[in-house]
Amino acid sequence: MAGVAPHVNDGIRSAPMPREETVRRAIREALTARGAAVISTTGAYGGAGLPDYIACYRGRFLAIEVKRPGGRTTELQEVWLARIRAAGGIAFVARSAYEAVEALKLITEEEQNDGHRTAGRPV
Repeated sequence: MAGVAPHVNDGIRSAPMPREETVRRAIREALTARGAAVISTTGAYGGAGLPDYIACYRGRFLAIEVKRPGGRTTELQEVWLARIRAAGGIAFVARSAYEAVEALKLITEEEQNDGHRTAGRPV
């Protein structure tokens, strides 16, 4: 099956584990469909440790590090996420399109509850 890698645990084959690229594509499509402006930092725009996506949603700066389920961030990726949060952005790791969309929902709920944007709060 394209886009997935077999997952073997103790010699027993289980459900295929999605490749990170498959997760990345699903996240980009989900965020774009909900009105976020999304830019990939992989390839020509990338650098060591930078989150996979930077985005803007309802005037908020987001940085998203994509990992497939079970994937871990590197120390440098954690440093970048922390720097972005310290500067007032929203930075997080997403392992599915669902997790990324939940972050957008939190931004919308925060605006509705507070009546204004409050920068710097991590989701």
